[in-house]
Amino acid sequence: MSQRVPPFDELQRVLTQSHALTDAAEAHGTLVGSLCAMPCSLHDWLAEILPDGRADDRSAASLRAIFDATHGALGDDALSFQPLLPGDDASIGDRTSALGEWCQGFLYGLGAGAAVPEVSTLQGEAAEVLRDMTEITHVDVDPNDDMETNEAAYAELVEFVRVLMTDPELILLDEPAAGVNRTLLNELLDAVRRLRDQGKTVLLVEHDMKVVMGLCETVFVLDHGEKLAEGAPGVIQADERVIEAYFGR
Repeated sequence: MSQRVPPFDELQRVLTQSHALTDAAEAHGTLVGSLCAMPCSLHDWLAEILPDGRADDRSAASLRAIFDATHGALGDDALSFQPLLPGDDASIGDRTSALGEWCQGFLYGLGAGAAVPEVSTLQGEAAEVLRDMTEITHVDVDPNDDMETNEAAYAELVEFVRVLMTDPELILLDEPAAGVNRTLLNELLDAVRRLRDQGKTVLLVEHDMKVVMGLCETVFVLDHGEKLAEGAPGVIQADERVIEAYFGR
């Protein structure tokens, strides 16, 4: 039995074979941006990513499968959408660069939609999404951080892109500050804060009190699995039970 080729690798194969100027990550970002902007057909996508807009039978079948899977995932209530990016066997540098290229493709595909107004005229949530995606196009590995920190930062950004694409009502964040450099963390928290201000519910599990106090409106404190306190950040900071649990006497 032949081994199934990952969608990213298959898309890259088709693009390389067709002498396309774009790579797999950017091509998939273009597809998602186009689908978000307007009704987009497989023909429309191929016209954007292939030199002559056509592929051989084998490649056409692969591209159709990627198109259908992406289209379905964007509207899936199970939030199954994933940006097509290199696998874990690729270096963190290559994966990070691909994420930036994916966002570039998304912005291109979004702009190619005739229904999208000038970016300068956008306000509110739409403008914030474009700003966040534009910032991610400049992402790079921090040479001053170790591998674990860069891996954590990459994973956080990929998950954030998924959140932007699927528009969930509830966002779960499990220790986003763990292993992420402070500059990137501040950018992520600013983006999450904007989502919160748009009416999204954010459930944050975090030990970094600076992050908790700066982001949360209501704080629950657990001690050995039991709820110790609940209230606004200022109330929690002054709670003697919380102080004793964290710092002792």
